[in-house]
Amino acid sequence: MILKVIVLLCITGNILANQSHPKGLVDVNDCGSRALFVRLRVDTEDDPTTCGTAPCELQPDTPYSMNIDFIASASHVRVTWRLTVILSDGSEEIVLENLIGSGSIEEGQLYTLTYVLTPNAVLQGQLFDLRLEIYEAIENYKEVCIDAPFTIV
Repeated sequence: MILKVIVLLCITGNILANQSHPKGLVDVNDCGSRALFVRLRVDTEDDPTTCGTAPCELQPDTPYSMNIDFIASASHVRVTWRLTVILSDGSEEIVLENLIGSGSIEEGQLYTLTYVLTPNAVLQGQLFDLRLEIYEAIENYKEVCIDAPFTIV
């Protein structure tokens, strides 16, 4: 496995206090989102502003909290999320794919998907994208699809 991922899923419908950045702290490219993507936040316990520029620079063996905020475009009973590493040569590897909590989301509600990512040194020095997809699997309805550039220094 390219990245060691510790998952702490936390889907909430709570409204976030600060929504001033429409793209958030990490620059992302949309790859087919239907939901209103609000932001991707990446930080550590010691530094809440870890990634302010692209690519986001990560240290090996350091846990990073990654938070994806979005407003659902439709209601779904069963929602899954997938994290994929996309290397500069175009090759892809699915790192993680899981059902989200109870699996259901409601149209128009703000949600935050939170997970902890601990990169290892395998990709050190390489530029790569992390693709995060949140989707309803039966109809392949993509609520969120974003690519964000990263490098491990």
